[in-house]
Amino acid sequence: MNQLLRANFFRLRRSKCFWLCLFYMVGCGILFPIVTWGQAKKHSYLLSLNSDFFVFIVFLSFLAPLFCCLFIGAEYSDGTLRNTIVVGCRRSHIYFSHLITSIVVCLLLCMGYLLPYLAVGIPLLGRPTADSATMVRLLLVAAGIVLSLASLYSALALLIPSKVVATAASLLVSFALLSSGSYLYAHLNFPETYTTLHYDPATGQVVEQEEPYHSYLPPGPQRCAFQILCDTLPGGQIMQLSAWDDAHPARLCLSSCALTVVLTGTGLVLFRRKNIK
Repeated sequence: MNQLLRANFFRLRRSKCFWLCLFYMVGCGILFPIVTWGQAKKHSYLLSLNSDFFVFIVFLSFLAPLFCCLFIGAEYSDGTLRNTIVVGCRRSHIYFSHLITSIVVCLLLCMGYLLPYLAVGIPLLGRPTADSATMVRLLLVAAGIVLSLASLYSALALLIPSKVVATAASLLVSFALLSSGSYLYAHLNFPETYTTLHYDPATGQVVEQEEPYHSYLPPGPQRCAFQILCDTLPGGQIMQLSAWDDAHPARLCLSSCALTVVLTGTGLVLFRRKNIK
């Protein structure tokens, strides 16, 4: 497997897809704090470095499928994957070499955003307002999400031989994950009541009145199911991370690890049975 990894990293140095994704993340890491600082100066209010700190994980949910499908799919189209099996390489070694490569690339993309974001943002906006313990917990949650995303999209890229089909399917999965995560997290955070203003003709005054919020989920089986899905699916975890919600980081990390194991195991079993032409 070491030779397969060396071959992958050698290809990586010449991969236009990887460098384009990395340059995009670096550009966003430089641009976002400058834009935030400009808005703060223009409107005369304080903004912290927290606002866009974890936005890289949202970008990664679209860049990871692009890279995995194009990088791994090139081996299908070139016949390299089939030749690697013919010469005697074990399919498990091929699978894990691509998985490890995908994880490393995803981590590099995250660092490509964070390092310039901090380098440019700290002089302009100051340090993040969160304490060190919270930062460490949320960064561990982000690392777990990276593992689950890399395992998901590397599995799809290895199981779907067509680069076009694999890329389209993976991007649809990304969109579905983010949409479902946004839906779940929003419903879990709806307030029980909201304030409305009513005009009282008898007194001629406008009075406030609390009205029940129709989308509020009361404690019960439905709210429990929404919470489990939000904590388990990468989309729900991304929403919580973007909102700096560290209510239960251990549960999120364990869910990401369990999802990574399940996706990797399922993908490996299917890849071993796949007839590669």
